[in-house]
Amino acid sequence: MKKRVTRAIAWVGLLVLMLAGQPAWAQQPTRVQLVDEHRPLDWEAVSLALLVQEVETAAADEGLTDFSVEVVGNTISIIYRDLQFPPDSPEITPETGEKIASLSRVLQRFSDRNLRVEGHTAQVPDDPDDGTVLSQQRAQAVADAMVATGFFQRNLITAVGRGENEPIADNDTPEGRALNRRVEISVFDQVDEGATAPQSVWWKQYTDWKAPGATVFVVDSLVTSVAAVRAALREEQQRSGAPVGDLPVVLTSEGIAVVYDQAEFTDRDLPTPATRREVIGLADALVELDPNAQVRVGGFGAELPDERITERHYQLGLAIAAESEVQPASTLVGDRPQSFRFDGDGFRSGSTGIIHSMELSANASLPIERYGEFSRLGIGVGAKFDVLVPGFQRNRALAPIRFGLGVEGLYHIPNDTSSVETLWEFGWMLTAGYALPVSRTFIVTPQLGYGGTVHVLTFTQEEDPDTFTAVDGRSHYSQTLGVELDFAWKPETWIVGDRTMVGVFLRPGYRVFFDEDYLGHSITARLGARFYF
Repeated sequence: MKKRVTRAIAWVGLLVLMLAGQPAWAQQPTRVQLVDEHRPLDWEAVSLALLVQEVETAAADEGLTDFSVEVVGNTISIIYRDLQFPPDSPEITPETGEKIASLSRVLQRFSDRNLRVEGHTAQVPDDPDDGTVLSQQRAQAVADAMVATGFFQRNLITAVGRGENEPIADNDTPEGRALNRRVEISVFDQVDEGATAPQSVWWKQYTDWKAPGATVFVVDSLVTSVAAVRAALREEQQRSGAPVGDLPVVLTSEGIAVVYDQAEFTDRDLPTPATRREVIGLADALVELDPNAQVRVGGFGAELPDERITERHYQLGLAIAAESEVQPASTLVGDRPQSFRFDGDGFRSGSTGIIHSMELSANASLPIERYGEFSRLGIGVGAKFDVLVPGFQRNRALAPIRFGLGVEGLYHIPNDTSSVETLWEFGWMLTAGYALPVSRTFIVTPQLGYGGTVHVLTFTQEEDPDTFTAVDGRSHYSQTLGVELDFAWKPETWIVGDRTMVGVFLRPGYRVFFDEDYLGHSITARLGARFYF
C-alpha cells in the first residue's frame, strides 16, 4: 500500500510540473506568424525607394545627365531630357542612339514590365501646331530604338505623343522650353487586382535583379536618422569586423532601410557562419536604435531552382529571428508572411521535428546521509536527448519548455566502513526544464526530473537491515526524484557539418532515492558536450 501511495505522489508531482507550464505555452499557436500585424510596414514603399536609388545610381554610372526618377502613386516615372532630335524630325542621330543604348542598359531590369514612352514638346510662339504628331513620332522612334537593343519586348512598350499639352515649365523662356522638351518613360507595377495575397511587385523587381544570394531589409521605422544608422553600422564593423559599415542606407516613407546583399551559402543552402554573424550583428545594431525594427529577407537571381530559393529565404530569415534581438514577430520572409514550426533552437517551415539536442557527459555523484554510508563517491558516464514544445516561443526563437530523457551508469567507490564491496548505479530520468537565455551563447535551464535507479551491490559480510533496505544481495530498484541547474555555453562558431552546433555544459543537481522507505540522497554533477540539431 505504501508503495502505491508513494508512486502516486511522484506522478502527481510530475503532472503538477507539466500543468504549471501549460498556460504559458497554450497561449501560443503551433504555427507562428512572423509578421507584426499590429504594426505593419508598407514593404512595397520601402522596396520602391530602394529601387529608385539603384536606378539613379545606374544612370550616373552610365553617364546620363538630365536624368531623374519620380514616383507617382505606384508607378515609376523616368524623365530624360538629354535626347536631341533634328528640328521638326523624329530621326535618331548616332549621338542620340548611344544615349538610348545607355538608357536601355539602365532600364533593362524592367524588361518584363509594361513601359510607356511619352514624347513632349515645347510650345513655339505663333505656331498653331501643338506638336502632338511630332512627339508621337519621336516617342515611337525611342521605343523602337529600345527594342533594337534586345533588352525589351515590343509588345510591352507603347509610345504616346503628348505634344505641348503637359508642360512642366514656362514656355516663355528658353530654359523653360528646354525642360518641356523631354521623354518620359513610365514603369507600371502591373498589380493583379483580383489577387488576395500580397504580391510584392516592387520587392521582386528590386531583388530579382541581384545575383543569386539573399537581400535583407532591416527597417528601424522613423525614430532615428540616416546619420545615426550609418554610425551604428560603423560601430558594429569596428566591434565585430563584419563588413557592414558601408551598406546602403536609404530613407523611405516607412523608415530608414539598410540593405544587406552579400550573403553567402553552403552547398546545403545554409548561410555560412560568417554570413550569420554579419546579418545578426546588423540586425542587433538596428534594434539598439529602435526596439521595433523589422526585417524582410528574400531576393535571388533566376539561376537557382525555386526550392533552393525558398530554402535560402527561410534559413537566413530564421537565423535572424532565432539569434538576433529582432523580435520573431517582426521578420518577414519572401513575398508574404510565412509560418514556421520550431525545429531545434530555430524553427522551420512545415517541420514537425522537435529534437533539440543530444548530450554526452562525465558524471559524478556524492552520496550523503544513509546512502553515503555505502559509498564515498560515484563516477561514470551518461547520455541524454532533449525535445522542445514546438508551439511555444519567446525572443531569439528559443522554446524554453523542454523535456528530456537521460540514462547513466556510475561506479561507486565503497566506503571503508561499509559492508558493501562494490556498488554500481544504473538509472534513467525524465526531466522538464525551462531555459533562460542569459546571452546569445549562454543559457541557464533549471529542471526537475523523475526516474528510476537500479543499485547493484555485492557484500563482504552479512548486511545490516537497519542500515539499508533489505536486498537480495545483488540489486535493488528505487524511484528517483531530482532537481538540476544546467549551465550551457554554445559558441556560434562551433559547428559540425553545415547545421549541427556544439556546446559544453555543467549541470549540478540533487537526487533523492526512495521506495517503501527513504533510501538516501546524493549531490550530482555532470560535465559534457551537447550537440544542438
